[in-house]
Amino acid sequence: MGEALAARLMHAEAAWNHPAFFDYVDRWMTEDDSPFVDIIQQQTGADYHMSWARQGQAWDDFVEEMWAAYRDLADQQPSFGDVPLSHWASRYIEALFAGGYVAGCSTSPARYCPEASMTRGESSVFVVRGLHGGGFLPEQPQEMPFADLPLSEWFAKWVRRLWDDGYTAGCGTGPLIFCPLQTHNRAEGAVFMERMLHGKDFVPPEPTETAYDDVTKGSWYEKWVYAAYRDALVQECEDTVDRGDRRYRPEAPLTRAEAACMMAKAKRLP
Repeated sequence: MGEALAARLMHAEAAWNHPAFFDYVDRWMTEDDSPFVDIIQQQTGADYHMSWARQGQAWDDFVEEMWAAYRDLADQQPSFGDVPLSHWASRYIEALFAGGYVAGCSTSPARYCPEASMTRGESSVFVVRGLHGGGFLPEQPQEMPFADLPLSEWFAKWVRRLWDDGYTAGCGTGPLIFCPLQTHNRAEGAVFMERMLHGKDFVPPEPTETAYDDVTKGSWYEKWVYAAYRDALVQECEDTVDRGDRRYRPEAPLTRAEAACMMAKAKRLP
């Protein structure tokens, strides 16, 4: 039962290459075959009632609990073709999509681009919807304070609302610019998630301890990364191969999958 459930959750049935195995396990757990056991006894005299008394149960309590909790989820299809349910960030991306916080990077086909770096233009959507709720859609602006952001860009309304809400000052002055295509790093991700959680004027106190060995003491982002750690926004928000050490990788690009994880934690989504 455990092997069948694990293979279904990973959508690895084709790799297992034995459909009858999955069919048998599902039938064992869901069907009541006691009438057939009665017929066998009547016709042959063989009594299999003891053997079949455990039908619908696994031999291990843990496996049985996992089956009850996750078997139905195994048939769930992912919302985005490039984020299988086995992806480490699937639960966060699916929760954000269900809540109306994200729509992905492509609609035909539906894709999320989980490994792509998060741009400043894209992050404006995260922050604005994080503030105003899933499904929120700002009005199309009539003018823009940033010289490098035409009103025709899809993210113009999001950046303008971010400006109106007081959550951005742009990336440069003379003229004022936003740098919408510039990518965020993981340190900057900690900043906008913390301000989404605590408000635009929030500035965390200087930390008295450290959570990561590669976050330089005295760096501008030290207090932000520690605040995000303290608020449990960043734990496990990276590929599984990068976990298990005391490194935050603050200068590494923030991927869309990592941003989804932080966002879901900030919104306390499942």
